[in-house]
Order: sequence, then structure tokens, then C-alpha cells
Amino acid sequence: MPEGYKFSKARIEGPTEGKFLDEVRAEGKKSGKPVYAKKIDWKEAATIRLEYTNGKDTLAISKYTLDSEGSKKKGFFEDELPAHIYPKYVFWHEGGFEYSISTTWDMSKDQKVEILKEAVQK
Repeated sequence: MPEGYKFSKARIEGPTEGKFLDEVRAEGKKSGKPVYAKKIDWKEAATIRLEYTNGKDTLAISKYTLDSEGSKKKGFFEDELPAHIYPKYVFWHEGGFEYSISTTWDMSKDQKVEILKEAVQK
């Protein structure tokens, strides 16, 4: 982490998309009930997001499970976003997962890549 940044919050989400969601919707439709609920027994998070702050600046590192429709891009890449849009992201796909780092201030892509590499290894 850059100097002065402290852990501020984490968010962990279970699987809520893809095949699992399609199966639950089909079960709900078949049940005929106006509201259908099902306990989810999941072993792996679909999304993990860790945020670090330094005053008003935020740096976030995320890990997502990629579905079969996930991006075909390889290595580290940035999305083409207009210059005025924050946060700015760098993404990396590997082994069925997507990792990202975002900041609410201008940080070079190289700096983001170095932080992301370190975070993924830990």
C-alpha cells in the first residue's frame, strides 16, 4: 500500500449470477409461489472487495469469479473510460478470476499493477 493508507472495509458476496441464479429462478417458477426463497450453500465468494483509505482518497482491490462470458482480454489492462470518470481501474484476468485495483485519484498504471501483483500473491 502507498504510505498512509489504512484498511477501511471489506465486502464479500456469494454467487448471485449465472447458472445458480438461472436454476433458482426455474425452481421458483415451478413452485408457483408468489415469493420463492432458497438457502444458499456456497463455498467460494463470487466477489471480494477490500478498501483502503487515506483521508478522502480510496484505493480498492477486488477479486471476481469470471463466468464463461467473461472478458477475453489477457494480462493487465485498463478500460477505456473518459478522463473525468473516477475511480480509475486496472484489471487482470487469470485462472477463472478477475482482479482489479481502483483509485479515486490519479495513480499511474504501473503503480497500480505493482500493488495489484503484490495483493494477488498474498
